[in-house]
Amino acid sequence: MARTATKVGVVVSEMLVASQGIGYLISFYRQSLDSPHIYAGILLVLLLAVGFDGIVQVLERRSAVWRQASHREAEITAPAAARGV
Repeated sequence: MARTATKVGVVVSEMLVASQGIGYLISFYRQSLDSPHIYAGILLVLLLAVGFDGIVQVLERRSAVWRQASHREAEITAPAAARGV
C-alpha cells in the first residue's frame, strides 16, 4: 500500500511544481478543460501504480524465503496441535 501511495505522491508533486511528467500533463489538461486527456493520465497513473506494486510483491515473495519457510512450518504444526498430537 505504501509503495502505491509513493507513486501517487510523485505524480501529485509533479502536478504542483514540474514542467514535465504525467502529473504535469494532468495539470496542463485540467487547465485547458480537456477531460479525455485528464482521465487518460489518471488511468495511466493507476495502471503504473498497480503494475509497480505487483512487480514489488513478486520480487518480495521470491526474495523473502524466510517468510515462506516460517509459513510452511506454521501450516504443518497447526493441524497437529488441533488434533491433540
